[in-house]
Amino acid sequence: MADLIEFGGPEASKRFCPLALPHMLKAADGEGDKDTRLQSAAAAGLGIAAQFGGKLLSRSATADAARKLAAMAQAADARCSEHADRTESAVLGIGRLLVHRMADLERAGLAAEVRARVRVRVRVRVS
Repeated sequence: MADLIEFGGPEASKRFCPLALPHMLKAADGEGDKDTRLQSAAAAGLGIAAQFGGKLLSRSATADAARKLAAMAQAADARCSEHADRTESAVLGIGRLLVHRMADLERAGLAAEVRARVRVRVRVRVS
């Protein structure tokens, strides 16, 4: 679905973003299904929705995605090698949110918090 949203053009984005978004948010939660590949795909998909979803991604969905991606990037097992893809996807998703949805994050009062979490995450990842 994320590929359809990203590469399918505006019409595909309008059609598939509302269908995929609830599922991506649920999978990013990690509740129930703990498959890290699914969580990684959901994190990447949320970033793609942030970039290409346009008005289809509401302010509340943006805030919810930011919280879930930040939690995923800061999970206790985020630095384990078996969860590296999930963590990278979460950080990339946060980056896309910061670039493409900064106004929504600021309105929700999350911009500073998310930026701080990303800085900390990047420093840990680099060292």
